[in-house]
Amino acid sequence: AGIRAQPGGGIRAQPGGGIRAQPGAGIRAESGAGIRAQPGGGIRAESGAGIRAQPGGGIRAQPGGGIRAQPGGGIRAQPGAGIRAESGAGIRAQPGAGIRAESEAGIRAQPDGG
Repeated sequence: AGIRAQPGGGIRAQPGGGIRAQPGAGIRAESGAGIRAQPGGGIRAESGAGIRAQPGGGIRAQPGGGIRAQPGGGIRAQPGAGIRAESGAGIRAQPGAGIRAESEAGIRAQPDGG
């Protein structure tokens, strides 16, 4: 599955997964994943990742990135991206994507192993 929870609710990817928890609540990607946490919990994309932060913490996709922010900080995938934001903070995968966020808890793998 490539993603596992750390004690206390942190999340760290297995080798190749590309996501690990920062101390506290931040999350940053391993090299190549293209997303990096900013101090205080913000997230910004590395160059070429196709995701750009908006002032105030919003996230907007660059052309072709397939992810755009909803008002209030939500994130919704463009068609084909396979990820959509649930109201509040959770993110749930569209069918086939295999990753779903648990309420205020993190990410768990779906049965298909994603």
